[in-house]
Amino acid sequence: MRLGYMPDTHAADYDAPHPNRDEVAKFVDHLLETSQLAEDVGYDGLWVPDRHMRTETYVPDQMGLLASLATLTDEIKLGTWANVLSLYNPMRIAEQVAYIDQLSKGRFVYVPSMGYHDGYPQYFGHDPEDKFGRFIDGLEVVKKAWNSSKDEPFSFDGKYHQFEDVYQSPDPYQEPRPPIWPGGQADAAIERAGELGECWALDPFPLEEETFKRQINLYKDAAAERGNDARVGLMRDAYVAPTREEAEEVFGPIFKEELLFYYRQGILTHHPDFQSEDDFTLDNLRDHMVIGNPEDCIERMAHYEEKFDIDYCVMRFRLPKGPSLEKERNAVELFGEKVVPYFHEQDDGEWILNNEDTETHMIAGY
Repeated sequence: MRLGYMPDTHAADYDAPHPNRDEVAKFVDHLLETSQLAEDVGYDGLWVPDRHMRTETYVPDQMGLLASLATLTDEIKLGTWANVLSLYNPMRIAEQVAYIDQLSKGRFVYVPSMGYHDGYPQYFGHDPEDKFGRFIDGLEVVKKAWNSSKDEPFSFDGKYHQFEDVYQSPDPYQEPRPPIWPGGQADAAIERAGELGECWALDPFPLEEETFKRQINLYKDAAAERGNDARVGLMRDAYVAPTREEAEEVFGPIFKEELLFYYRQGILTHHPDFQSEDDFTLDNLRDHMVIGNPEDCIERMAHYEEKFDIDYCVMRFRLPKGPSLEKERNAVELFGEKVVPYFHEQDDGEWILNNEDTETHMIAGY
């Protein structure tokens, strides 16, 4: 299993006051510093989220941050987790990804999504009801753009995007294109992810074992029908400290408040373990995060790898309610020094370079 780090762009509690310039500048320095640290201590990737019109988000420019990270790092993979493609002109996204792939000499992995937050389409002047269709149109255009040239431009006549005789130049550094790891947890989205056949990217929410195993089988069956590889990428909220007690004291209440936020949005109400706010206790939540001393974290990560056949996991050590930037930095370092090497000894990780071209499929993102 490979392990990545998310330099999360949330810097304050939900609905925080508008930040001043010094707060933003300090936070940007922190993101750059911890990202460099993550490469130094051995993480496999840096994965940046995509958020807008939220005062808790101090860095809304996902592609700008990734371009900065491309110049600050040498070998670590760079990626979106995820890019809300439904918001954008897909030709612009194809162009930006191609540039960052060139800047990083082929280290980019593209994770597209449909998005869930209604504030994002509001910010860009879109109808939230259009996000599924805009996503489907957008991903087809991105793939066509990466296969286009001055001699072979393409046209596209979709419901939400129309282009006539366009091409993108220059090409991405990777040939024929960067890997695409689509998300999505509806059955149709899972099957289409298998058709694309690179990796299925999942969010950090609690897993219900029976449902998740059924979805993994659905994904792998769809991939097998196409003769494609089938890899699974998972995001987990995590915190590591010298002792389990310290880790749970620092991160347990923060994680509880984070999941309550999503529960109140109606996102977790399907899970049998969380049917009321009283269900959000540390005992119930412990199985849905990675927390404790390094040995605890190794045990938990091994559980995901063995029980759910996870190939890649993106770790997030800080949420809107904390912990402090200093504590996050300490967790990034300790996890990288004590947990990451354990899994590197068992996995060469070469599969993440698999980006052989496949037919264009429309992937429904999460």
